[in-house]
Amino acid sequence: MCTLELLSNHKINSFKSMRKEEVALFIESIQEAANNGHVAFDLSDRVSSVSVDMSCQMVLGKKYRDEELDERGFKSLIKEGMQLAAAPNLGDYIPCIAPLDLQGFTKRMKAVNKAFDNFFEKIIDEHL
Repeated sequence: MCTLELLSNHKINSFKSMRKEEVALFIESIQEAANNGHVAFDLSDRVSSVSVDMSCQMVLGKKYRDEELDERGFKSLIKEGMQLAAAPNLGDYIPCIAPLDLQGFTKRMKAVNKAFDNFFEKIIDEHL
């Protein structure tokens, strides 16, 4: 369903102008940072931010403020999910301690999962 509804050529092409606009804003923000030579600019954060913004617009059909989707912010949820996926889990290396969840990964993963479920429920309700 995702491929048919969200990733079809027609759907992707329908957002071409939005993608151009977002990339133009991204380039403009880089130029402003370059003109303010002394300002630090986190390029990784801006690239992921643009990617998340475009994905949300394509899925939801409109631009949301980050806090409208979750109280912590959708971008922070994605960042936390990526950190949890990349972090080494002791339970993977020592299976007998996995049920103890010494690092708290299971609890944090469940919290992120619940927030994503709420987000997807909002999308489904809005599309219905």
